[in-house]
Amino acid sequence: MKMRMFSLLAAACGVGAGVLAACDDNGTSPHPGLDSGAPDGGGPDARVDSGSDAGADADTPGKCPPSLAASASFGPWDTSFTLPGLTGRDGWTPSVLDMARDVDGSLLVAGYFRWAGNLRTDGLARWRNGVWEPGRTNWNGLDQKFSGFSAVAVGPSGELALAAHGKSFGDPDEIWIDRGKGLEVVGRHMGRARRLVWIDGKLWVGGGVEFENGGPKGLAIWDGTVWSGAKGGDPDSYVFDIVPDAKGHVLVAGEFSVMGGVAAEFIADWDGTAWSGAYSLPKQESVARALTLARDGSGTLYAGGYFVLGEETRASASLAKWDGTKWELVGNGVAFTYANGVVSHILPRDGALYVTGCFDHVNGGEGSSERIASAGMAKWDGKQWTSLDDGTKPVLNGWQSLNGCGYEPNPAAVWEMPRHRLAVSGANLLVGGNIAGAGGVTSQSIVVHDGRTWKPAGAGGQGISGSIAAVASAPESCTVYGLASASHAGGAPLSSRLVRYEGGAWKPAGPPLPANTYCERIAVGKGDVVALACENRTGMERPGLVLVLKDGAWSPLVTEELPHIYDIGYAPDGSLWVAGGDATKAFLARSEGGKLVQQTGSSAFNGGVYRIAFAPHANDSGYDTLVGGYFTRIGAFPADRIARWNGSAWSALGEGAGGTVSAIAATKDAVYVSTYFEDQPNRKVLARWDGNAWTELATPANGIPAPSGQSVHHVASLLALSGGRLVAAGSLLPETGGRNAFYFDGTKFSALGGGVSATNVESLALGADAVYFAGSIAETGDGDTLRPSVGVARIPFAVKAP
Repeated sequence: MKMRMFSLLAAACGVGAGVLAACDDNGTSPHPGLDSGAPDGGGPDARVDSGSDAGADADTPGKCPPSLAASASFGPWDTSFTLPGLTGRDGWTPSVLDMARDVDGSLLVAGYFRWAGNLRTDGLARWRNGVWEPGRTNWNGLDQKFSGFSAVAVGPSGELALAAHGKSFGDPDEIWIDRGKGLEVVGRHMGRARRLVWIDGKLWVGGGVEFENGGPKGLAIWDGTVWSGAKGGDPDSYVFDIVPDAKGHVLVAGEFSVMGGVAAEFIADWDGTAWSGAYSLPKQESVARALTLARDGSGTLYAGGYFVLGEETRASASLAKWDGTKWELVGNGVAFTYANGVVSHILPRDGALYVTGCFDHVNGGEGSSERIASAGMAKWDGKQWTSLDDGTKPVLNGWQSLNGCGYEPNPAAVWEMPRHRLAVSGANLLVGGNIAGAGGVTSQSIVVHDGRTWKPAGAGGQGISGSIAAVASAPESCTVYGLASASHAGGAPLSSRLVRYEGGAWKPAGPPLPANTYCERIAVGKGDVVALACENRTGMERPGLVLVLKDGAWSPLVTEELPHIYDIGYAPDGSLWVAGGDATKAFLARSEGGKLVQQTGSSAFNGGVYRIAFAPHANDSGYDTLVGGYFTRIGAFPADRIARWNGSAWSALGEGAGGTVSAIAATKDAVYVSTYFEDQPNRKVLARWDGNAWTELATPANGIPAPSGQSVHHVASLLALSGGRLVAAGSLLPETGGRNAFYFDGTKFSALGGGVSATNVESLALGADAVYFAGSIAETGDGDTLRPSVGVARIPFAVKAP
């Protein structure tokens, strides 16, 4: 059989014992347990493949993990994977949108979030003496399934007002108030409210609001009975801030040019009788808006937002003060890259001005030699700037975010700004938004500055600031390794993308990856040797690269460029298998005698090879290799997206997978496969091959309801156990019940522990006493069992092996 070979590094041979070992004189490894170049055929130690989606028979005595009884069950989910701050559902980034001081001195924090640690808060939390409490315990029957609150206000006698954001697109928002007799709904509107303010017993509402039944727009006032708009006429655009003046006036800021029928550029003044544009900003040539107003202790009025005061200030602007007759730039303004920055909130405090928003420099824009780096949080003392966060240690999160900056043509982007609101609690400054932390400190949605340094807002657990992209377990030690796309784990900075779960925490397990290297698959072999499937992003071609942890450093397995690698896995005999490519370069290779040897001989796949699995022989004499992907033939041999390689020849599995393979797993008795949705009539959602025929398992009759809405079921990772049992993870979104993680007991599927809420679940691994799930995970469980689990999820066995 003709074989294509890729040479290893000069002085390297085989893989095992945690290193690339030097070859002896006859080309074999001098270290026990390393691949010695024996012919394909496997060995007597077949077990779960820890480096791919697949699983061999995980329950065979003497394998890792120890034997699991056929009646073994799971749960409950590990609840230690929380973060400081406020976390939330899967999908959009949890965010703090508003804060207000209650009459008892505590701080009410409103936004789109659900958890403070393991404490359920449902969009309204209370910060008291550095500890989180529920924002409210009695909701008077109002629907808490709203997606959070965009604004909160407390009146002088404790009157509470909340702007509840709709459950889904197209639903109206509501205004809830409590004047001492419990919460009630007093208004409904389309568009989001940004500011609520109690003024002389009346509730003022500003935002992109449009009240129902032809009610007010932009600005609305509730007098306890009815809603009214701005006297003289609604503003012609959004209102973003409302500030009562000590002289009995009310100032409003926004994107409008007309308020109450009077010309007013971005800022208008209500004197109790009429509106005026006395504080108007200069007319702008393009998009501009005022987002925040504030008076300091001396009465000086400040304005922030996105605007310029003159042609000479275009490089740095958006922060101004009123000098008695006109607006003037403060501290050379704020800048963002090559353009103006945006100020979302101003907070005067102790003689200084604190500002936050979307900017990366203060004190001048591009080209200024005196500008100061600042990641959206800074202090102006009247003479000079101090950056509160220079952005040198960015903190990541695993949620999706639009990351609006406030300068977009659509004014609704203001609600997507990463830094939204400032507040004072005791001696501390709090910054809220959809941030993941500041100053290298992880604290989701809200973070604390004590005057010297940043601190987390509340306690946190072992959550991931980012996500674990893939997990794999070592075949002998059962240690679970992860490939992290994260800045922190358990609040500690990560120095490496490779992490290991030990002692109840994720810890760095290797050095940083080489520059310009991106890795997305992980495999762990005998001796806890770790290999990663990567690509080299130095140039445009982005060739494939296999990195192996050797002597505390990452070393390439081969020096030649490889096609794109989709999967890697250690076989039962300790050899490393690598698969990938496309229709012109598809390949499957195995480490043999210090080389990567392509296993197809003179044949060729006509499509990429995406997944590898290993099927142990019934008598433990060896294993076969299973591959799945986009191919339909291997040379002249027809194979619809899946095939079996016995070391010398290919065989088909019936009519094939019916779609591009996304996951494979195997035991001695069966092969399991899932495919991507490509609208093929014979697509296998999750099917079993018993050696004679395919059986679709993912059916409503078997416990997998039809997918909700326009979604489709997709399995990204499989773990096969004996007795026909499976654990499946991916995008499994049934109309009812838990989602994304399912257990098949041989007869029926059920959402594992109530399921996993995640943007995606991409990988799973079987450890010594638990199953680990990796992806952009936010929560586990369902209903009363719902709990936060950020970046990773772990469910232990309820019944341990003897």
